[in-house]
Amino acid sequence: MTEQTEFTLTSSAMKRVEDWKSRLIDLSKKNNLLYFKKGKRGNLTITQPDSQKIFDTLIIKKSRLEFYLPPEEKKPAKTETESPEKQKSRGKAKAKVKEQPEAKVAKGPVKAATMEEQPKKPSANQLVCGSLSRQELERAIKLLERRSLLDYRERGVRILYAAFGTLNWVDSETKEAVQSPLILVPLEIGKESIRAPYSIGLPPVEDEAVLNPALQAKLKNDFRIDLPPLPEEWDEAKLADYYTQVEAAVAELKWKTEASTNLGLFSFQKLVIYKDLEANAQIVTQNPIVRAIAGLKEDNLIVSGLPDEKDVDKIEQPAKTYQVLDADSSQRVSIEYALRGQSFVMKGPPGTGKSQTIANMVAECIANGKSVLFVSDKMAALEVVYKRLSEVGLAHFCLELHSSKANKQQVVAELKRSLDENLVPRKLPSAHEFDRLTEYRDSLNGYVAALHGKRQYLQRSAYEVLSIISSLERVPFVPVGLPEVGTLTPQKMRELEELVSQLSKVWAVVEEQDFPWVGYRADKYNLEIRSELLTTLEAINQSLHDLELETEAFSAKLGVFPPESYARIQWLLDVSKLLLESPKPEQAWMTDQTLDKLLAEAKAYLETMNWIKQTRTELLQRYSPAVFDLPLSRSGELQQAITTLGKISAIPDIAGGEFLAKREKFLTFVKNTQLTTKKWQDLSRQLTPLLGLDTGDLTITQLKQLARMALLCFAEDKPEPQWFDAKYLEEVQETITDARQIYQEYGLLKSRLDQTYTDELYSLDLDTLIANYSGPYQNGIKLFNSDYRNDQKRIAKVTNDGKVPKEVLQDLIDARKVLKLKKKIDSSAETVQNLLGHYYHKSRTDFNGAEKAAAIAEEIRKLSWATSVPEPLIKLLTASAAPSPMIKNLGQELRDGVEKWESQAEEFTALVPQVMVKSEKALADTELLLVEEWANDVDRLLTPLCNVTKDTLSVAKAEPNSYSQLIGDLQNAEEIRKKEAQIVGEKAQLAEKYGVRFQELQTDWQDIVSVLEWVVKVQAAFGDMPVPEAYAELAAKGPDAAPSSTELVARRDASLKVLADFGRRFESEMRYQNRKLTDCEIKAIEERIQSLRDRVDDLQVWIDYNDTKNRFALRGLDPFFAKLVELKLPAADLQPTFCKGVYQEWINNLYNEDPKLGRFRRENHEQLIADFRKLDQELIALTSGMVIDSVNSRKPQDILIQAADTEAAVLSKEAAKKRRLMPIRTLMQKIPNLLVKLKPCLLMSPISVSQFLPPEAKFDLVLFDEASQLVPEDAIGAIYRGKTVVVAGDNKQLPPTSFFQKSLLDDKDWDELADEDVEVFDSILDECLGIGLPVKTLKWHYRSKHEDLIAFSNQRFYDGAMITFPAAKAQTDSLGVKLVYVADGVYDRGGKRDNPVEAEKVADLVFEHFKNYPKKTLGVVTFSIAQMDAVQEAIDRRLEAQPEFDRFFKEDRLEGFFIKNLENVQGDERDVIFFSVGYGYDQNRGISMNFGPLNKAGGERRLNVAVTRAREKVVLITSIKGSDIDPDAKALGVQTLRTYLDYAEHSTSTYKAKDNQGTFDSALDEDVANEIKKLGYQITPEVGSSGYKIDIGILDPVNKGHYLIGVECDGTTYQSSNSARDRDRLREQVLRKLGWRIHRIWAPAWVARRDSEIRRLQEAIEQAQKQQIESDSQKPATATVIDVQKNSFGGVEKLAVPYKVHPLKATYNPYIKVANGRTTVDSKTKNEFHYPENRENQTKMLSDLITNEGPVHFDYAVERLVATWGIKQHNPKISHAVKEALNNLIREKKVNIKGSFLWPAGLKEVPIRIPTQGTPESRRKAQYIAPEEVEAAMKAVAQYALGISEDSLISETAKLFGLNHSGDDAKQVFSEILRRLIRERKLVQRDDGVVVVA
Repeated sequence: MTEQTEFTLTSSAMKRVEDWKSRLIDLSKKNNLLYFKKGKRGNLTITQPDSQKIFDTLIIKKSRLEFYLPPEEKKPAKTETESPEKQKSRGKAKAKVKEQPEAKVAKGPVKAATMEEQPKKPSANQLVCGSLSRQELERAIKLLERRSLLDYRERGVRILYAAFGTLNWVDSETKEAVQSPLILVPLEIGKESIRAPYSIGLPPVEDEAVLNPALQAKLKNDFRIDLPPLPEEWDEAKLADYYTQVEAAVAELKWKTEASTNLGLFSFQKLVIYKDLEANAQIVTQNPIVRAIAGLKEDNLIVSGLPDEKDVDKIEQPAKTYQVLDADSSQRVSIEYALRGQSFVMKGPPGTGKSQTIANMVAECIANGKSVLFVSDKMAALEVVYKRLSEVGLAHFCLELHSSKANKQQVVAELKRSLDENLVPRKLPSAHEFDRLTEYRDSLNGYVAALHGKRQYLQRSAYEVLSIISSLERVPFVPVGLPEVGTLTPQKMRELEELVSQLSKVWAVVEEQDFPWVGYRADKYNLEIRSELLTTLEAINQSLHDLELETEAFSAKLGVFPPESYARIQWLLDVSKLLLESPKPEQAWMTDQTLDKLLAEAKAYLETMNWIKQTRTELLQRYSPAVFDLPLSRSGELQQAITTLGKISAIPDIAGGEFLAKREKFLTFVKNTQLTTKKWQDLSRQLTPLLGLDTGDLTITQLKQLARMALLCFAEDKPEPQWFDAKYLEEVQETITDARQIYQEYGLLKSRLDQTYTDELYSLDLDTLIANYSGPYQNGIKLFNSDYRNDQKRIAKVTNDGKVPKEVLQDLIDARKVLKLKKKIDSSAETVQNLLGHYYHKSRTDFNGAEKAAAIAEEIRKLSWATSVPEPLIKLLTASAAPSPMIKNLGQELRDGVEKWESQAEEFTALVPQVMVKSEKALADTELLLVEEWANDVDRLLTPLCNVTKDTLSVAKAEPNSYSQLIGDLQNAEEIRKKEAQIVGEKAQLAEKYGVRFQELQTDWQDIVSVLEWVVKVQAAFGDMPVPEAYAELAAKGPDAAPSSTELVARRDASLKVLADFGRRFESEMRYQNRKLTDCEIKAIEERIQSLRDRVDDLQVWIDYNDTKNRFALRGLDPFFAKLVELKLPAADLQPTFCKGVYQEWINNLYNEDPKLGRFRRENHEQLIADFRKLDQELIALTSGMVIDSVNSRKPQDILIQAADTEAAVLSKEAAKKRRLMPIRTLMQKIPNLLVKLKPCLLMSPISVSQFLPPEAKFDLVLFDEASQLVPEDAIGAIYRGKTVVVAGDNKQLPPTSFFQKSLLDDKDWDELADEDVEVFDSILDECLGIGLPVKTLKWHYRSKHEDLIAFSNQRFYDGAMITFPAAKAQTDSLGVKLVYVADGVYDRGGKRDNPVEAEKVADLVFEHFKNYPKKTLGVVTFSIAQMDAVQEAIDRRLEAQPEFDRFFKEDRLEGFFIKNLENVQGDERDVIFFSVGYGYDQNRGISMNFGPLNKAGGERRLNVAVTRAREKVVLITSIKGSDIDPDAKALGVQTLRTYLDYAEHSTSTYKAKDNQGTFDSALDEDVANEIKKLGYQITPEVGSSGYKIDIGILDPVNKGHYLIGVECDGTTYQSSNSARDRDRLREQVLRKLGWRIHRIWAPAWVARRDSEIRRLQEAIEQAQKQQIESDSQKPATATVIDVQKNSFGGVEKLAVPYKVHPLKATYNPYIKVANGRTTVDSKTKNEFHYPENRENQTKMLSDLITNEGPVHFDYAVERLVATWGIKQHNPKISHAVKEALNNLIREKKVNIKGSFLWPAGLKEVPIRIPTQGTPESRRKAQYIAPEEVEAAMKAVAQYALGISEDSLISETAKLFGLNHSGDDAKQVFSEILRRLIRERKLVQRDDGVVVVA
């Protein structure tokens, strides 16, 4: 490019920059900073107190000042223009206010009264605003508050200022006198509560007072005048002094200043952008984005190889992905663009997760070491991204530099905190987890690819084929057996289908049940064949006719109808044969239809008589005949007595056991028990008081215990009293055990030793003796050892016989053990004595007695039924004197009595009850009174039972085993008597039934049964028809009356022969009506023959059928053909059956070839999805920890260079200041490297970018949000500071306009402005779209919890491109779009331009909302500022009356309540949005089509913003309907409003997408839907209004408009997802949040296991009906837990290693032999270093030195070798000698030489080595340190300094090596190395001299 061309291009870019600058500064009369007019709307002049006092209070004291409100004037009467409704509503509001109690004093520093309590005169500290009335003042203050708050909340800009002083000057052009404010102090105005007074104060800002920048620019441009700067500190300065300086500066023009204080709205912040562009225009024009916007073509704007959404899973590596929030594929590909350095436009339609994507983008970038500048003019956008990053723990790396966040003190403190602190994640994901996620993801994607990929030959996907198979479910499966089905092509498939079609045309052969010519042997058909067939068929018919005539004649003889078939003819012959067997039955029996009952009765009598005979025989074996004479009630009497006794006595098995045999003895036992229990009670009442026990109802067990306690009182071994304490007793027992063992062992050893030794044995040195006897004295030479002999003597002296025993060693060991045991006994003696009491007698302690006594105490403690042992009992048990003998006597008597009773009871163990009825306990554990009562009851019942039993057994030959047997026998005897009596009693009836064969008890019932069975046989032969009378008569006469059947047999055989002859012409036997022809009725056979006659020509169809069959065989499909024939399918089903068979075989073949589908199992796949979901969420939750870890690796942690001019030192110094901190911009300039290390992400507004960032600040990524509202001139300051620019926004939403500025200057609303008054500008988004930057659109809509909220916008503005999700509650009051019609609303067209009635309705709904839904956030949007004010006033009035609602109106930019107009609501979202139209019919019922902002350019975009702010519900409050708006209105915004009003009023569904409504995505979907319908549920296909629908919605039969469950298949919608996360997690996750319960249908599973899948589906539906929707089972995992760790910094020495000095050894002879030439004798000479004889040793020393300390300087090496040799100074000879040694090493290749430094061979890098304290050799001179080592140190210092001056770098490096940096040698050496590093670009020196790492 030539210089001229470059100049032209640069000039073009510069012109564009100038154009942008011109928009940023306004020096015209429109600017109230220049042409200020007091008293104008929006300004307030403060007349009291004076300016200086106000200034000092605000700036110096940082206090607030309250407004003085004059007393209220008397209000005029109601005006005619005010409507009655309005008067009424306002009157109510005022009445409510008056009812409230008096307001409290404000909480601010200056106490003031409320509006109702204002004093008549202002105080000295109150602000007085001239002569304004209270109403005027309140209106002005509210206007200032509203506008200033609006700009601050929306853009973070302060526009409310106190203007101190004015300059009165003259306009150079118009010569007009002008006033301009001088000093501007930012203010915030407001009330601390609804009842507090208004006050002003200084907000937290960087500059507390600024000089009017517009005035500075005007004076500079027009008059070349520079105003004097403001004082840095105002503590001593006065306003008047500064005014004087200003007047001096303008003295030549004779301009004057005026002391005044005015409050006003001033907007001048963009002047900093102007100055930025002006100062850095050259840099700005070099930016490629800027150049492209300026119209200069840039070829490098688009990076090659950019991915698409479908590629995200291919390009993303989980281990290198740092997304901290969920992201869909459209978001992920946008993030990938940014990471690749591609500038692009990111379109973010409403609710598509723009802030979420930006947060992820920030996380990805900072984790990858990129710096990020996030810019937005909307504070909400900045705050929501910061909030998202904060929630995942990344706020530590973000710096907010906007609005109130741009405070010097806060910024410095935050940076210092980041420097001093380190975030430490507690858990990081492992590589294994990432590998698993990749494996899961690839498996899921592989399944989709396998299922939906088009297959090579068939050109269909597996899913398409499975859908076809599913749709053919009703069609039977017939295996086709198609060869090479895997290579089936569409053409081959068509040919086969045509063949099947041909088969269907001749399918009548199979389909017609009795096709006449099936199986006929013929391959042709002609006239001759036809004639022969007709003749044969006529002959067959004649033979059949003759047979019919004969059957009629024979049937008449038997009285039956003629038979219809050959089978019935055979039946006729069979029944005639039965007559030959007749037993001559009663004729009536033959026709009796109830003969079965008679036969059954006869059989019953036969069985009864047999039982009577057998039972009587058995009874007479055991009883005498008198048994039949006993009373008939005897068995019942016994049974009743036994049952009653069993219930009362609880005797086990009383009927079946041995009770009968032992009844008398048991009765005696019971009577004895009655007496015994009384005696026991008497004894116990005497004994218990003596033992100190409570008397009461005792049990037998307790009696035994009582007797035992009484007898234990007389035990020989008495326990100690305290032993009855459980813990004490336990300790005693342990002591007895332990002490007895020690005492016994001691006694045994001592007694054994006493037999041999005296007690002097124990005074010997036993340890020494044992050591000797076990060691030295073991060998054979011990006798020669004097010590041995002496020890023998010593031992002999202590023996009883003066001899040393052979086992002396063991004796010594035992003696030592005796001493140890004695020591133990002595040490424990006191304890043992205390515990054992009187049993303790030192070595004679009675352990056995103590043990017995302890056992007694233990037994007593367990025996006693009291909670503790009574004191009297303890005394009896422990007293040494014997107790009263009476106790012993009573105890023995009681014990003996119980034992005797128990011995008696043993005989009746089986009879004594296990559990007593009344006590529900065992007999022994039952109170004596109950035992006695039991004995009485048994006695009372058992005595009569014994008597009856005795009488009954008198007829028995032997006594039965049990009552059960006895009662059973009696019952049988009684039953025999009853049955015989019954037969005799019924003899008349029986004689009538059975005739002469009945002979009472002697009747032959067997004969009767046999005759009746023959009759039944005959009746069975006749079947359902009754036996004819003629036949019955013949049977009664006997066999001789039977007719002959010979002729009938002959006719039958003749007809069968002609049929058989014709049948041989067929391949198989002839059949008709699915039966063998001869099995059919005669008439049917005749029909069949006639059919052959009539359809003789159909023989041709049969022949064609055979031909088709052969064609199937030729293709190898004959088995398939045969199966079709076997199944006899309808002709219409042949084609579907064939397709199903082929496709099913194709699928099976595919499954074998593709294991992804072949091995598919729903359970495994769903588990895979669950595992993927869980792991994906867990890893996302842990990703913030990865980001932290990555960013930490780049920020200072443990090493920090503390030089004064390093960036860290600069920051630390600022942090230590309390005041006079350097400006933020200056700080940013001084710590650019440290800033991006600590805070790699800055969040700023466009103004703060130019205000605080130096031009050289460059960011890897600049991110814009809400770019559709950002004009290019505001964005350029950030763009030129970035390498990559991402512009996020939505050009379907609000465009930038001049409305705010116009409204600020003139306080006008939209409908007061003409079209030309408001300019609509191109945004930076439009500019970037215009230059062709790539566009990525976020597609998934997350915000709306009901699709109606977004459906209108999606279809109207985005052509349905957004992926939206339907709600499970399709019709509900809490979700969706609702319309509230205010019928009496009136638009005040000529007045305030508001709709007060509608505003009141809005206020009512607001309070109703907070009352009913206090946790749901709410916002109100209005079309106009006037309506916004009206709503605000209505709400304020209610708040005054209902202050308890004040908590809902607290300031919260992101979630708090708001009231906004269309222009400033973009970027906001709330749960519920109330939308007040405001416009409507006026007082005269006229309506204008002027709807304010909607009539202006881009009006429809404003409406788009407003209607998409709600998460859950939009309530449209309007006084008009869609029908009230002219359909021909020209403004697109008005037309859109008309449509939206209709949408809200009538049916939101009418505006949903019409495509695919009511259709199914695939045949499989339709099949599933049909099955659901069969289950009894209604469904909706394709639920949703966007292209991404739920396949099937199952309607809730109970809750109208709700869905029970959503069914999703794996069809087109599933396939269309671009990633596994979209498909298998996010989509369902979003749907579940919208109330859906999703049931998945997998095509392979549905087709393969249809029944189980249907059951699973049914269970899911039923489960959904039973319970409410559960929260997502896969809840999102919580973010990584992060700890904060304080940094402990050190220097670069942490990276260094101590210099290790290797010790050298010089081995040489002090003298050497030198040859003497004069003699043959060598002389000795003192050895010198340089002698050749030393060279080998010196070479070794040098090698050791270089190997262990290299690299070393040659001179340093010489010094070390000389010092080792002991030489203090060296000379050239020495140096030469070292060089020779070096040459040896060089020849051996053991050393490399770099300059003067000697390097070990193979060493590439050298660590930084620093001196070791106490080792002088380790402190090297500067020139002795290898340059590479110095380089490494310098780079480390520069790296960790993050920017350092040249001198400081040299100084820090010198300090590291222990050198004085000021020394000339060190400075020279290090300076040269530094300059070389800078030349080689290893270090970079900035223009300001700061050195940083390249």
